[in-house]
Amino acid sequence: MNEIANKLNNISTEKYNISLGFDGYVDEIISAVSTRTDINNFTPINTITQFGNRILSAAGKSTNVELHTNHFKLGGNGPIMGNSIAAIGSPVNYIGALGFPHIHDVFKSLNEKFKQISISEPGHTRAVEFDDGKIMFGKLAMTDLTWNRIIECVPEKELQSFFTDCDLLGMVNWTQTPYMTDIWSHLIDNYLPSLNFNNKKPYLFIDLADPEKRSPEDIITMLKLLSGFEKFYKVILGLNEKESYEIAEALKISSTNKDSIGLQSIAKNIQEKLKITVCVIHPVKFAVCSFNGKTYSQEGPYVPNPLISTGAGDHFNAGFAFGLMAGLTPHESLLLGVSNSGYYVRTAKSASLTDLKNFINDWQK
Repeated sequence: MNEIANKLNNISTEKYNISLGFDGYVDEIISAVSTRTDINNFTPINTITQFGNRILSAAGKSTNVELHTNHFKLGGNGPIMGNSIAAIGSPVNYIGALGFPHIHDVFKSLNEKFKQISISEPGHTRAVEFDDGKIMFGKLAMTDLTWNRIIECVPEKELQSFFTDCDLLGMVNWTQTPYMTDIWSHLIDNYLPSLNFNNKKPYLFIDLADPEKRSPEDIITMLKLLSGFEKFYKVILGLNEKESYEIAEALKISSTNKDSIGLQSIAKNIQEKLKITVCVIHPVKFAVCSFNGKTYSQEGPYVPNPLISTGAGDHFNAGFAFGLMAGLTPHESLLLGVSNSGYYVRTAKSASLTDLKNFINDWQK
């Protein structure tokens, strides 16, 4: 622990530049009501199993489930991940769906280090939260978020800088960004080869965001593109546990053993099969990664009753990707990822670098 503490003390967060895109959502955080005692008080449905049984019991009949809105918050994998990195202390340049022509009020709470160019309207997610997970309800959104829209709205010099002057590039929420595969194809085939990276090879973080609803053909087409980015970036593919099984199945990788050892094997096979630098997998209680064929694992500071769960994965991604970008080892980066997520689910706040140092120190005592 002393070694990572010393490294964190020596990190100058301001010197790093992060570019992120392209999604944006307004998240409505909701509880499902089990019983209501009066206008101000109710007992929530606590688990997804209970919620599922409530729905199943209505088959052939009907039922009513009251949804109680707790609050609205900024959403989207990119804004949440970027806001977390900005809280750690590094400037973030964001291109995405934060409202057009005016930025939506919910995004005005973003960290001052988060600079944005908004090119389209955000989506709207209804996140019903339970003790054991969450169910996200949403409609198709960001249908105008295309490569042509990006080059139409972003000045050329700024766009070039977005892709070349960063230490970390993130392109996230492939599943809910309908034209992301097309955007990636344009980048790999036409745009990136024309740019000057000045012998620099930044990290590129890719997040899929629950690809279950996309067709197997779409998933395979997308996965085949990832190695094309390796000419320009060191590619990190970030997956939660469920996503790791789905990608393993698409790549015909065995995934029978679901403990840490099994997931390390899955991460290694995915990373090597896709010919990328890193595959990281973050279940609820631990995280694993494969970095150029070598695997690592880190237990997490699990809490059974989190204050918030929506955005926990994005905070893990922020901590992990920031760690690699800042020169931490893969194992130290896993530790930073689980700590960043652990702090967030306990406080509903994004951690500063000082917060992370204190959290790691207190947790490891």
